[in-house]
Amino acid sequence: MQNRVKVVCIGHTTTDNLIKYDGTCRFESTGGAGVYAASGASYWGSDHDVGLVTRLGSSYNQSCIEHIRGHRAINDAGMVPMDKKGIHLWLLYDADGYRHWVIHHDSCSREEATPVPSEIPEGFKEARGFHFSPLPLYPLAELINTLPEDAWIQVDPHYEWFFPEYREEWERILRRVSVVLPSEDEFTKFFDIPLAFDIDNYKKHMRELSAMGPPIVVLKMGPQGAILYLKDEDVFYSIPSCAEHVVDVTGAGDSFCGSLLYNYVSGDDIITAAIKGMVGSSITLENTSADENFHVAEGVAMERFRRVEASVREKIKIL
Repeated sequence: MQNRVKVVCIGHTTTDNLIKYDGTCRFESTGGAGVYAASGASYWGSDHDVGLVTRLGSSYNQSCIEHIRGHRAINDAGMVPMDKKGIHLWLLYDADGYRHWVIHHDSCSREEATPVPSEIPEGFKEARGFHFSPLPLYPLAELINTLPEDAWIQVDPHYEWFFPEYREEWERILRRVSVVLPSEDEFTKFFDIPLAFDIDNYKKHMRELSAMGPPIVVLKMGPQGAILYLKDEDVFYSIPSCAEHVVDVTGAGDSFCGSLLYNYVSGDDIITAAIKGMVGSSITLENTSADENFHVAEGVAMERFRRVEASVREKIKIL
């Protein structure tokens, strides 16, 4: 498939083993932030206009790979098999829902599972937008530098590399970035501030993050939705979640990112795109694996958007 793509999602595939505090377990689930982001974009896409760039570990579920390759919205030219096992993770949840990622001892490293610039198909570089799911810091910089200077680039930082000691590297990377989308946990660690919703403190540091380059900062707040900062207007918006039924939170933030990007580069204003991002996230929350996301029927996301749009807009606040 070499159809022209609208958006490109670049990131990892993982095999996830989930253990919740209440004893709920789910093993060998298909995952990976890159795949979840692409699934979020695929809810809205068609005609193979969502490019996925990822390395496929030898142990990744073959049925899922077939579903992705055969999906109406996915262009699979950037899906590259590798001869290593791939990333296998434990996802461990505390009583309050805080999540820990623990890599298996026989897993390949995150660096080994990260695509390299030559694995981005040349045709993908003409896309309207690019989303980078969490990747190791230095390979991320190399991948961004291979894209056109005027590319619209979203970056979701990796929790292991979004810390104050890497600030200089992030300042260089963020000069090229249009939208940065840290979680609240990552954001507070990067600025070494308490993880407690202090809107004045959060706004101060969101402005600081935007000053490094990105005109849009999106702070992912889990069940509370997201906070958007638009530098050109110097305004903050609180966008509420529209989740209806939560089965598993894995990949919900990634699907938000993919949905937001797809709709923004399709012509929606950023608020509408963010609402559609919440719709994409709400669909993922109802599934138990990335594979299930690629079975969502065409039109489901738009139908849900039309149903919830008015109520979500009523709850949006300027902070």
